[in-house]
Parts: sequence; structure tokens; C-alpha cells
Amino acid sequence: MKFLEFRYFIFSISSEIDEKNSTATTILIGQGSLGLSQRQYYTKETNITIAYRQFMYSIAKALTNDTSMIDQDIKEIFDFEKNISKYHWTYVEQQARYNKTIRTTISNLSRTLKTSFDFTTYLHHLYLFGNVILNKFDLVTIKELDFLINVISIVNKTSSRIVQNYFIWRFLMSQSEYMPKYIRNIKEQFNQVFKDTSTEELRTVECATYVNKHMGLVISKLYIKKYFDKNLVSVFRVFFRK
Repeated sequence: MKFLEFRYFIFSISSEIDEKNSTATTILIGQGSLGLSQRQYYTKETNITIAYRQFMYSIAKALTNDTSMIDQDIKEIFDFEKNISKYHWTYVEQQARYNKTIRTTISNLSRTLKTSFDFTTYLHHLYLFGNVILNKFDLVTIKELDFLINVISIVNKTSSRIVQNYFIWRFLMSQSEYMPKYIRNIKEQFNQVFKDTSTEELRTVECATYVNKHMGLVISKLYIKKYFDKNLVSVFRVFFRK
């Protein structure tokens, strides 16, 4: 679970089918996600960036009694993410630079991905969360190399407090739709501006989506079959057919 919760913040780590050999698995390293999803949203101040910071403020205020540092923390978190967004590849750029994808192995990763961040040790620790022990022959695929180099440089120049606060914020943002109603209401207010909608999904659908997202299709299917009411399962089937 810890692996799934944090793997897409700043840079992404995932296990994928190897593009050159469908019988093999590769560890994919690439750029992570942004809170506002696209680089374009950070280029100038808009009602979306204002709503995004208000989203941060409302969540922070709802979860703490000490509000003395909230304004400063939010400014630093947003500026940090805005700086990262400058190097974030768009979908078009990803497709145009596909030939820049790098293939290597765990044993050669440190020589291939030359940054001050120790990706090799990080991968070993990360996969141990899932009781997976990597070996030196495991395949690694690197995408968005320029982004990785630039973002590591940004992190190195940023205080640990800001980086930690950013991770906390992204985690809270990703889980807000599964939290109590008053937190979900805050998320809905942001969505009304960002996505032009404030409609909340049925809790039954949200629960199924959550299980699928964090357990994967095969395991989630077994989990839903065992623990979910049969009548609710029919609701999910109708939803996914739509």
C-alpha cells in the first residue's frame, strides 16, 4: 500500500510489461504527476490556481488547530510544484521524444541515470515494501530523463520541510475523495472550478474504484466478490458498462 500511495509524486515508479519482450517485466522510472495535472495550468494566475491554493488552505485548516504557518506553507508548496511543472513533459512531447527512452538494468542504473539521488537504493527499499527483492539483472526503463535530472536538482535546492509538506499535501489530495463528508465537500468545491463539476459519485462506486486502484484488477475482483454485497456488485457492473 505504501508503494502505491507515493509512487507517482514527483517521479513515478511502476512495474510494466517490457515493450521489447512481452514475457518479461521492467521497472519503469519516469516523471510523476502534478496536482493540476497539466503544465499549462501553472503558467499564469487563474481562477484554477486560486481555487487550488484555497483547496490546500481548507484541507490544512480542517486538519489542524495551528494555522500560524498555513499561508506560508501553501505558498512554498505551490511555488515548489510550479517550479517542477516547468520541466513536466506534455503528452505530445512524450510521444515526440519516445526514442529517448533508455533501457538498462538494476546493476547499471547508477551509471545510466547520473543524478545525486540514489535511484538504485530507492528502488530496492521501495520494492521491499511489497516483499519483492530485486536482483542486478532486473530490467529498468527510463523515460523523461531530462525531467528527472531537473527535478532532482530542484529537490536538492529545496528545504526538507517544503518537500515533506508537498508529499503530505499530494497524499491528502489523492485520498480526499475517500475521507469524511466535510473533506469531500472541500474537494467538490475545488472540482467545481477545476473540472466544472461538483457531482459526487455514489459511495459504492467510490469504494469499488478505490479497491481497484490500490489492489489491481485481479486482486480487487476477488476482494469485491468476497466482501461486497451482491446487490452492490450489480451497481458496479452497470457503472463500468457506461
